[in-house]
Amino acid sequence: MVKAEHLLLRSASLVMNKFQPALQRARKTYCSVIQDEIMSQKLNKKEEQKEIYERRIFEKFAATVNSLNQLEIDLKSISNNRPPWPDIRCYISGKLHYFEMTEIVDDGLAKNVAIGRKEMKITGGAFSQDSPLLKAFTQKSIKTYPDLDGSLELLAYYDKQYPPPIELLKQDTLHTLNFVVQNMTDSGNWDRLWVYDGWNDQILGVISRQN
Repeated sequence: MVKAEHLLLRSASLVMNKFQPALQRARKTYCSVIQDEIMSQKLNKKEEQKEIYERRIFEKFAATVNSLNQLEIDLKSISNNRPPWPDIRCYISGKLHYFEMTEIVDDGLAKNVAIGRKEMKITGGAFSQDSPLLKAFTQKSIKTYPDLDGSLELLAYYDKQYPPPIELLKQDTLHTLNFVVQNMTDSGNWDRLWVYDGWNDQILGVISRQN
């Protein structure tokens, strides 16, 4: 009886050893699938938060330009897009327009604001006024989109960072910015470029393409 039990245990051990590599591969595959699913959920949540944030900013901008009679944006037509399309689509005076959004904010300041909101505490530190402004425009100037069935506009906005008086910006910054903006409008891809102050609900600047 003991010998029979020993043979059964030995047989079971041999079977387990035989299938151990397959079991390990199956375990790794399962863990990988679970990790991918968790990462996908995190990315989707982050994308949803980005859409909510950008739509809130754009709705404030739309209300501002409508009140100033600069544009007639149909507020009910505002909706988010996912890449590779521009961030926002809406109708202006009955015509379809697309808006790419970009925040003018120092990277370090943005991180400190995020930490402050998460931990419910005041954070501070040095930050640049020039670099974020140039970065906002230069990064979007080289971005490409699918063929659009409406005009493309850029909305660069201040939200986390307070906009500086123009006299505090370096002359090199203004010259470079003017060069980048000119190239963007001359390319024929961009219909208008906006700079919006989300703190005071003001339009700091708008440049239209010359037909």
